[in-house]
Amino acid sequence: MKEAQLIMLLKSNKKGVSYLTKPEKIYLQNTNLMVAFARDAADSGSARETFFLNQVSRTGTVLDHPEADFTVNDRYVFEVGGKNKSMRQIKNLENAWVVSDNQPFSLRSDKGVLWENFLISERMKANHYNKQRCKLFFWRTT
Repeated sequence: MKEAQLIMLLKSNKKGVSYLTKPEKIYLQNTNLMVAFARDAADSGSARETFFLNQVSRTGTVLDHPEADFTVNDRYVFEVGGKNKSMRQIKNLENAWVVSDNQPFSLRSDKGVLWENFLISERMKANHYNKQRCKLFFWRTT
């Protein structure tokens, strides 16, 4: 099922034979499959973790972590949660980050960055669809 891209296997960050034997957790490949198989039973926490794993595993090595949700590239530790997720669970870990969602836009400190990314991606799409070849230059002053 892994080769058919229906599931993702999250391996342990332990070394040795246990790494080879069985995965620590099994996730569906993406959140659309969660809704297709069990619309009423789809858990928002599992959906967040599935989305994170699906996106980050494309560019890095993602493993299980004993105190958090994920370890990325044997260096970064991530705890995935909703708007009430805090650093409490990972406060003593080095290079640890909380990935949270469902925060009201008015409380986000990265509003400007999100808006800039949206504008640039829309401009890039428009140029691509209109077959306009051009160099894009962008910089931030803050």
